[in-house]
Amino acid sequence: TKNTDYSHWSLDTSYYRSLLSENPLESNYRSVHRFPEMNYSIMPTRLFNSGFLLKIDFNYVNFARDNISYDDLDASKNPVAPDGTYDPTTDLIRTGQRIDIEPTILYPISFNEALNITPSISLRETRYQFSLGDDPSTYRRYARANVTMSTHFSRIFGDLSNPISDKYKHVIEPEIGYTVIPWDDQPSHPFFYGDAFDSNFKKDQPVSNSDDIQFDYKDRIYEKNLVTYALSNKIWRKRYRQGTPEYTQIIRHRLSQSYDIHENKRDTLIKKQPWSEIASLLDVRFDQFETNSLIKYYPYQKDTTHATRLKFYDKQRNYLELIYSQDFLITNGAGIDLNSKTRDLTSGVGFYVKYLKFEGATTYNLLTDAFQAYRVAVRFRPPGECWEIIFNQEKKTGADKELDFNIAFLFDGNSDKGF
Repeated sequence: TKNTDYSHWSLDTSYYRSLLSENPLESNYRSVHRFPEMNYSIMPTRLFNSGFLLKIDFNYVNFARDNISYDDLDASKNPVAPDGTYDPTTDLIRTGQRIDIEPTILYPISFNEALNITPSISLRETRYQFSLGDDPSTYRRYARANVTMSTHFSRIFGDLSNPISDKYKHVIEPEIGYTVIPWDDQPSHPFFYGDAFDSNFKKDQPVSNSDDIQFDYKDRIYEKNLVTYALSNKIWRKRYRQGTPEYTQIIRHRLSQSYDIHENKRDTLIKKQPWSEIASLLDVRFDQFETNSLIKYYPYQKDTTHATRLKFYDKQRNYLELIYSQDFLITNGAGIDLNSKTRDLTSGVGFYVKYLKFEGATTYNLLTDAFQAYRVAVRFRPPGECWEIIFNQEKKTGADKELDFNIAFLFDGNSDKGF
């Protein structure tokens, strides 16, 4: 990985091991590996001396596996034993190369800080190369236009007569955005199934056999015709430390929802879901307490998912942590898969003894009334903070115990490069 003020570059190689087989000695031929993956991004950069900004995102992946480059499926789209013959009408392509590039031009406009408008337009080109079939390559390209409008109201609280006293600034930011894909080009190819665009309510749903997605999430396209509105509240704190002002965002709350115009106009017998979930994100950061809570209410399913974390610190950074999570999967047609429901409570603790840090956590399943996972870890970091030794034991839900021993070198005292 290499980062600069204006760009990001990374090269990654990932080998996967399937844990779904009943026989642990079975070949790993079903797993698809990313060998390698490269990302390059240019941060929004001013074009010459104009008000236009340019950003570019580039991604290349080679999807590889140890065996055949496709999956044979039965009538229910479940993988079956390969018959040695690729059928483009039923089988799914699993290996190949993909190049994805998306340049974007933005033009931020501000009206005396009372109204901020940011229009942008991007062109995205995705190329695929395969090693089977009569047509071993295909592509997808489209143009995306987006505009966001926002304003803000603010007020400062505190002792304004004392220049070095703590002060707080409350900012309210209403925002509305519109995204549309007015032009797209996608040829007929076995890799693509049906409409090029997925409904926006699927964006947080994992890939499954029923999705006809053959590589990963980048093959999905959302925001064909989407309106999003949001309301944010932020509280900033200004305080002086040794005569130097320190600014910290201590509270942030964002409430948002989208309306999918493409979904509403879609010709289908399946129940339409143009309104997205109502998402509430709360993030609080104090010196000795922090919490992060993401709650989503799904209006068609009339149910809610939670992901809430509470963490308490003392002055030595010892901590106590509580996490509550509740989740489910949505099937096509707006129903909830009852077998996918989860409701867990995780408690964790961490404390220091000189150069040692002890951490532990356990997860309790509130639906089955049973403990289902745990993790314990010991970290040894001597003075200088340039290296550490980590011992970790973990048992995940439905899996065996795992033991890890790691030596990490901390070149900057924080990030670690383990071996």
